[in-house]
Amino acid sequence: MTTDGALRLSDLCDRIVEAVKPRDRPDSIYLGLEHVPSGRLLPANSGMASSVRSTTTAFRAGDVLYGKLRPYLDKAVLAPSDGVGTTELLVLRPRDGVDPRFLVAVLHAPTFLEYAISGTTGSQHPRTSWAHVGSFLLPDFPPRSRRGITDLVWLVHDALAAVEAAIAVGTALRVEAMRTLFTRGLRDESTQRTEIGELPRGWTVESLGQLDDRGAIQITMGQSPPSATYNESGIGSPFFQGSADFGPLHPTTRIWCDRARKFACAGDTLLSVRAPVGDVNVAKVECGIGRGLASIAAGTDFDPWFLYFVLLYCKSSLMSMGSGSTFAGVSGATLRQLSLPVPALGEQAEIASTLRTVERKMEVHRRKFSLLEQLFRTLLHDLMTGRIRTDDIDLSTLSASVEVSGSQDAPG
Repeated sequence: MTTDGALRLSDLCDRIVEAVKPRDRPDSIYLGLEHVPSGRLLPANSGMASSVRSTTTAFRAGDVLYGKLRPYLDKAVLAPSDGVGTTELLVLRPRDGVDPRFLVAVLHAPTFLEYAISGTTGSQHPRTSWAHVGSFLLPDFPPRSRRGITDLVWLVHDALAAVEAAIAVGTALRVEAMRTLFTRGLRDESTQRTEIGELPRGWTVESLGQLDDRGAIQITMGQSPPSATYNESGIGSPFFQGSADFGPLHPTTRIWCDRARKFACAGDTLLSVRAPVGDVNVAKVECGIGRGLASIAAGTDFDPWFLYFVLLYCKSSLMSMGSGSTFAGVSGATLRQLSLPVPALGEQAEIASTLRTVERKMEVHRRKFSLLEQLFRTLLHDLMTGRIRTDDIDLSTLSASVEVSGSQDAPG
């Protein structure tokens, strides 16, 4: 133990190394790095040891598993049961009197993350080590403070998990709603067999090129100006080179361009035409677009939100049309060949309204998730550094705030 009111991580836990062959424990759960989500305290899922061939390391329920490979990914979870895991996960067993929930919270503190990254070695597969992270210093909190920190951090984490689950349910609901609406419509009418599957008899199948030719939509392929025209100072138009800045619905502006050559207007659908092909967003303002994007604008006889959702629905079809040995992409000519199910304008608007209701509910959860994640990070930093004390926080008030924050549907 150190002096001056500080502890090393190694004062809280021991590293356990128990190599096992998965075939010796075929019914055990298996945890790989793919099962450990970044910035979370519990595994997202697990596999079975019987499906693994390489040597693993054993762990017990209550151990903390820390991802030493690429520590910037911030992977550390509490083991929910006995099992085996990849050797890329360090098994840390809390010492007597140390709450494992407190230990795993320490491993997600921003100060620990920064310290772990500082000790990486290897350029292709950077790893940190127990010899390094075990020396991490943290305040020697009294038992009451540790309990308070643990309760606060896990309160917010559990709320995050609940919101994530709600978003997953909403996403699944949207997928099923699109499948139903784009194959059966709203009128419960008889169907017809078409080149893209079963559709209501009143619908047509048209390619983006046909829709563009008759003015129902307008396709604009992006073009990239010289990189010297980009800036982060807000000069010119917001500029999107590809889907890297896409969000769940709208892109986030990082750069601007004072000599953009191709533009999208507010409300246009932005479609990624280079890897990953098929991702879609909706432009919030007029913006420049680079060669990784196309803008598809709805004309007066086509509903803009229906256009967005039907392109989202047809993503897999567009992906299958991509070409390129290194980075898949679709040309303007190929994009024009994409076929869409097209109902009358009135039914387009009704379908879009139904799907937007689902989207708005998901947006409520996304906003709540963003706020909770910010709170989670702030609490981890401020509590683990002693910047604020648990005595300074009314846990009952915070608990109530976590429960009601974002509980109302978004307007509009």
